[in-house]
Amino acid sequence: MLAEILKEIEEAKKLATTTVDPEKDHATFHVKMGNIRRAKESLEGLFMEYKGALQPMLLLIVTMGNGGSKFAEICEKNNWGYQYDASDFYKDLVKEIDPLNYMNKAFSPNMCDIINRAIEDKADECDIVQFNMLLFKDEHAKVINSEEELVEHLIDMFNEQVGVEFMAVDILNKMAIRGVDDEFDGSSQIMPVIVKVGSRVNLVREMRERFCKITDNVFFVSAGVAVPKEMGELAFHKMQKIDKDSVIKTLKKIRSAIR
Repeated sequence: MLAEILKEIEEAKKLATTTVDPEKDHATFHVKMGNIRRAKESLEGLFMEYKGALQPMLLLIVTMGNGGSKFAEICEKNNWGYQYDASDFYKDLVKEIDPLNYMNKAFSPNMCDIINRAIEDKADECDIVQFNMLLFKDEHAKVINSEEELVEHLIDMFNEQVGVEFMAVDILNKMAIRGVDDEFDGSSQIMPVIVKVGSRVNLVREMRERFCKITDNVFFVSAGVAVPKEMGELAFHKMQKIDKDSVIKTLKKIRSAIR
């Protein structure tokens, strides 16, 4: 099915980027411009169709610990999967905020309003219609000294009030874009995505509970030697040595457990 949609997307792109000369194509100018407009409109619908067909093929491999990045790099280098850094999701929500709004200041209701506008933009990007907004509470009034502290402060707030499944939809949206660009046609039946979370135990717990709303195929891998005990207890598979052979064995174990 993905291959058919990709073919339609390619045809629509060719038509949408057609150049029309008003003088040379005078007799058919309006007809051709109408065709170009419809082609551009169809691209959005085709992308949504592609994303819907891709969703059941997503395989999310959440890597926990200091070896997660190396695991993801090995996978992407060998075309075994795509990378997604969970931290980037939160960083995107604050990257456009002027530091003057938060630097060396207590987190305020105004900051909630600013971040909510960024969440709305992200929702539009991911075609999310309904979602909760951030609400300020007195316990949120922590002094923020850097963008890194703002991101860390936002993570728990966002996951508690908005929901980490929002990130799962962002993953699907980004992988659909990558899939179209890379002409992923579904012939391999799954699209592995390596989601890097580092050592955030609370984030992993939220993912275990909520990512299943997007896909049944979510597996947690403890990667590296400095993995918190709580994370190891949540892992489907544990690996200390991170090299090509160990990654292959881990991927085979995961594939054999896919529903």
